[in-house]
Amino acid sequence: IYDFEDAVQTDEGVFVIWRGTYTPEAGNTFAKYIPFDITDPSDLDILTINNTGNSYTESISMDYSKVLNEVLVCWQAEIGEVYNIHCATVSLENFAVSNYFSIYEDQMHSQLNPFVKATEHSTYLVSWEDERTGNSSDLYIQEINSSGDVLLDEASGVVFCDASFNQFNSQLEAIDNQNEVYLTFWEDDRSSGKEFVTNIFVQKFCRI
Repeated sequence: IYDFEDAVQTDEGVFVIWRGTYTPEAGNTFAKYIPFDITDPSDLDILTINNTGNSYTESISMDYSKVLNEVLVCWQAEIGEVYNIHCATVSLENFAVSNYFSIYEDQMHSQLNPFVKATEHSTYLVSWEDERTGNSSDLYIQEINSSGDVLLDEASGVVFCDASFNQFNSQLEAIDNQNEVYLTFWEDDRSSGKEFVTNIFVQKFCRI
C-alpha cells in the first residue's frame, strides 16, 4: 500500500512521488516521471528516491529547477529519536537519483517539514521547522546547490522566525524572479495565552 505525497509539473511532464506504508516498503520513497504525451504511464520506470525506510509520512516536498532540468526532493528522515532533513536530486535527462544529503545534521533536536523552492540561479531554497532551541519550533532557511553544498553564511541555516511558541508549515513563493524577491508565509502560535491561537504570518526577503 502506498500514499501519494507530492507532484510537480515540469516543461514536458509531471513528476509524481509516493511513499510506502507497509513492510517491506514502509518509509521508502518512490517516484515516476510522466511525460505529457504518454497515455499509459504504467510501463514507465519507477525511481527509488529513498530506500532506507526513514521518510516520515506527509513530510516530503520537492520542486523542479528549469535551469538544471532536475527535481530536488527533501523529506523528514527519522534518525534515532529525532528527525533531520534529507534531500536528493533527480536528473530529468537520465533519471539518475543522487545519494541523499543532509541540510543540517542534529542528533539531539529535530528538523521537521521541509519546503523546497527552486531559484532562477541553479540553486534551491529550503525552509523547515527546527527544535534546536527547546521544545517549541522556530523556522530556518538554507540555500543549497544541486550537490547539497550550503551557500548561506550560516552552515546550520539562517533563522527567519524565532518568536515564542511554535512556528510551522512554512512555504516560499517567488514574487519577483528578476530581483530575487520571495515571500515566506507560515502558521504562528505567538499570540497564544490561556488558549492556543494560530495566525498566518508573512515576510518578504531578498536572496541577494
